[in-house]
Amino acid sequence: MKKIFCLTTLIALLGLIIFGCSETRNPTDAIQQTHMKIGGLAKATSGISTLSFSASLPGSVVLAGFTVHYDGRTVVNDQTTFTYTVTGPGDDMHFRLELPSCAPAFVSSNPTNGVTSNNDANINPGIEWHPSTGPEPTVSRTFSISYPGIVREGIVLTSVKTTNTTAVGEITGACARVYDISGAVYTDANRNGVKDPSETGIANVTVELLNFSNVVLGSLTTNFYGDYIFETLMAGDYRVEVDPSTVTITSTTYVESTSPTTLNVTLGPTSTGDNFGFAPKTSKLLNDLKFGLLFTDGATANFWKKQFQIAIAGKGSAVVNATRLQSYLEQIQTLLLPEPYQFPNGFQTAFDILNNPTRTEAEELRKQLLATELNHVSGHGIFDTDPELQLVIIGWCESLLASAGGASSAGSQNIAPTAAASSDLSGAIAVCRAVSSNGGGGDF
Repeated sequence: MKKIFCLTTLIALLGLIIFGCSETRNPTDAIQQTHMKIGGLAKATSGISTLSFSASLPGSVVLAGFTVHYDGRTVVNDQTTFTYTVTGPGDDMHFRLELPSCAPAFVSSNPTNGVTSNNDANINPGIEWHPSTGPEPTVSRTFSISYPGIVREGIVLTSVKTTNTTAVGEITGACARVYDISGAVYTDANRNGVKDPSETGIANVTVELLNFSNVVLGSLTTNFYGDYIFETLMAGDYRVEVDPSTVTITSTTYVESTSPTTLNVTLGPTSTGDNFGFAPKTSKLLNDLKFGLLFTDGATANFWKKQFQIAIAGKGSAVVNATRLQSYLEQIQTLLLPEPYQFPNGFQTAFDILNNPTRTEAEELRKQLLATELNHVSGHGIFDTDPELQLVIIGWCESLLASAGGASSAGSQNIAPTAAASSDLSGAIAVCRAVSSNGGGGDF
């Protein structure tokens, strides 16, 4: 009977608190971010895991006695509009906004009598309005500018010019002067500390953004592919940290870091490739699987071979029927890497892999890994103990198989190899075989 373990799944909640108006550009100001662990392993979590800090951008500025307030950004009909209210004394006033080079040419403005020019000493190029003012002691005017497409928030220059003075400041606007930090948490199959093209990401890992005073500015969890991005950040120095205890449910018991878990990042420009590598502890996995400290109910490669043999013949007493087998193959084809498993001849291709007498370690790993993946998509192996660890193991094995040139059913290799060592392949074979060690015929 399948052994059931209690697995608590936390539902993702990525919240960003709204900041009040601010004139600061100091990236060391604390920004609070609530977060919870994303549960599940479905590819529905494949969208980029993003945390935006646009709420910390300057929302108002006082210039020449006038308050310039950013009213917000709207996206309607594939057009982005930025709106402002300028309030101050009833003096003659010119209001100017920068037209940043990162944005496309604007399509409209309101009021429509704004004049664009590049001859301003402070803001070049820009759009300027000279609204009429009456005798009232205080005036309030609204201005907006619209761009085609979706334009994200940034920081633009703005100015107010009166009869006696000109003042320049910064306000939230279109795309300029903001940067991103992005990277991935991944299974470092060859343990070289570099994310290679054939190495898979790790989902649901907590990544934190801190300033250099070690104040946590925000955190998020990686998506299905291990990716994350902190966006719309002002220039400055930051730290990015991964929480190793969230890599799998069983924490660092069975995985270890192969790269620093803290990275120092200076923004301006954008920083990419801020990655964190982890690899399985092969000896610990094998020991705990052998002695039952890590529970598995995975069925062997021979069990799965028998199920496909019955499905092909269309007769016999199957434990897993043909409909379920077909569903499992469809899931495996899109599980992680494009290879190693595609099944052009359906059940026959799967049977041939499992029936292969194997002459190389790559062929043996391909057989044992297929059994592990069949167990995974059917909810077996160490799935009840730690499904996230099992997926890390699968990603590790897929990457090693890709690097060994044994991924393709046709013998070709479309992913750049990373020269898997024989010891790596032997360890992966042993782990997959141990995960799939309990025969079969139980709760399937």
